[in-house]
Amino acid sequence: MYPAYEVIASCLRYNLAMTIVFLSSTSKDLSRYREAVYRAIEGLDGFHCIRMEDFGARDNTAEEFCRQKIAECELVVCLVGLCFGSPAPGSDESYTILEYRAANTASIPRLVFVSAEEDENLRYYPGYYRESDEKWNKQQAFRQEAGNGCIRETFIEPDDLARKVVAAIRNWEHRRENHPITQPDYFKQRAPHLGVHTQFFDNTLCLYASLADLDLEKVRGFLSRDLVQRQQDFHPGRSVQDQLIGLELLRESHPTYGALLCFGSNLQAWLPSASIHCFEWRGNMRHEGWSDDWDCRGDLLEQFANCLDFLRKHLRFSRVISSEGRKEQYEIPIEALQEAIANALVHREYARRENNEYVGREGCIQVEVYRNRIEIKSPGLLPPQMTIEALETIDTTHPRNPLIARIFYLCGLVERAGSGIQRMRYAMENAGLPPPRFEPGDAQTFKVVLERPQQVPEEILVSDEFGRLLNQGLEEIATRENKSLENTITDISILSGTRNPSLIQKWLNGQIPTSDQIALLAQACIQTGGMSEIWLRSFLKAAHYTEIDSLIAILNSGPNSFTKVSQIWNVPYRRNPFFTGREAILQDLHRMLTVVDTAALTQSLAISGLGGIGKTQTAVEYAYRYRNEYRAVLWAKPIRPRP
Repeated sequence: MYPAYEVIASCLRYNLAMTIVFLSSTSKDLSRYREAVYRAIEGLDGFHCIRMEDFGARDNTAEEFCRQKIAECELVVCLVGLCFGSPAPGSDESYTILEYRAANTASIPRLVFVSAEEDENLRYYPGYYRESDEKWNKQQAFRQEAGNGCIRETFIEPDDLARKVVAAIRNWEHRRENHPITQPDYFKQRAPHLGVHTQFFDNTLCLYASLADLDLEKVRGFLSRDLVQRQQDFHPGRSVQDQLIGLELLRESHPTYGALLCFGSNLQAWLPSASIHCFEWRGNMRHEGWSDDWDCRGDLLEQFANCLDFLRKHLRFSRVISSEGRKEQYEIPIEALQEAIANALVHREYARRENNEYVGREGCIQVEVYRNRIEIKSPGLLPPQMTIEALETIDTTHPRNPLIARIFYLCGLVERAGSGIQRMRYAMENAGLPPPRFEPGDAQTFKVVLERPQQVPEEILVSDEFGRLLNQGLEEIATRENKSLENTITDISILSGTRNPSLIQKWLNGQIPTSDQIALLAQACIQTGGMSEIWLRSFLKAAHYTEIDSLIAILNSGPNSFTKVSQIWNVPYRRNPFFTGREAILQDLHRMLTVVDTAALTQSLAISGLGGIGKTQTAVEYAYRYRNEYRAVLWAKPIRPRP
């Protein structure tokens, strides 16, 4: 399907890069900061953010669990406030401290953001609460420790923090691109141990082939890649033949099987079973018959591109419409399909070792598209050192063909060893689909199963305004209910019937739900008593909901009707969910500001006292507590003359 000179270029459009970022912080005091950073990271192309709350119950200790999950990531973003939080089970340290130290031990890059302390008025951020002196001292010591040997910045407001995190990630990404894997033995060192005097099949010479059996046009395209030219065993100015020798693709005038598999001009003449056979079945079982098939031949890079084209042809997709234009979103994330196909090509068994010799393995890779799933089956079981359970951890990969793995990495089709399974799993979960299943197949094969959704909408609307308004509403609910935003999202997902917090996260990122989902979401928010009619009208308008008046009438007739709030409101501070005391002052203010004689309202009322005793917090609490009694609530900032 592709001319030889287009093969490498065609693979570039199937970029596998998806960087997993771990977000670490205390939850109770930094919930809004944490949520702002989470949404910012999720909004970056090629990045996925995970947090400790994304994982369920576990058997291992907190320290072991932190170490395992941190090791699955390529970057850790650590938010450090003034609160220590609760110690992790079985430990005297908080989760944040354990996560930071696990990243340090594993040499995972860390971006650390510490709450500002320079300004006394801003030091105690909204959400801060007083802890014991012991916890305070521990957290102060950790604040000193965090950031040693890594990037560190301060933060004040959630939105400002989110912008700083995005900028820091972009800078880190730029530095990473300038420091790729260049060691020749990187993948070989992670391959299974075969014993003394034994070499991998892809590094074995094909004694009946010569340099003439390689497509030199493809080889030159490969050698011209920037990442290839930055390898330690690449030598500028040398001939194509010498470069192939230096890269262990040619020895004694014979190509290795790895070279033939990736650049052979007629690969199937040497390895007839080295191909991918694709099927589309009419139903969920084979006996229902097939409607299309395709035999992907040529070298492995061609097979990769052609197989993905077959899947694109037979998968449903939605048209995502946003302010940036239109794009296609397939029912199964392309990233997951790319990882699965690349893994099959890199890790399959091309030959068995019998009597100290390699014998060609029969059977090709099979990619089968059923109505409810996709199955990718490749010859060969997992290496002896690997188990299906071990696939859930990082750096346990043992590439059966390290030379092919390296070529796929240099072509931008795989990331570092051990990260592909995690990327596949996160891509599926982020799309609201079950994680991939890994199963031993029949006839010494290994199978990956990706489930398809039952329904796929024709269009998906994305609106930044919708996401902003939903986030604003949920934050108000969290404040009123004195809950973290994460818990509020969980509650709303249950009340709305979705029971899927990740789906709520998609909506927070601007993806507009279906009309039925919008109605259920509105009803769930009204039940919590946290939405005004003014807010809801704006929210429904941003969601392109057509029956706004009818829905509002229905919701307003229920037992939990709207909160009536003022049309004019410019209070710049969020309500402090941990505000306590000052009841006498609040009652006096309320009495004096609601007297029948309106002449009293022409006089100013002032809360006086020393700096830091809580005057601003008292005023903020009054504004939120009694906002429904006023047509307008205006916050005026005094202007001080310059000295």
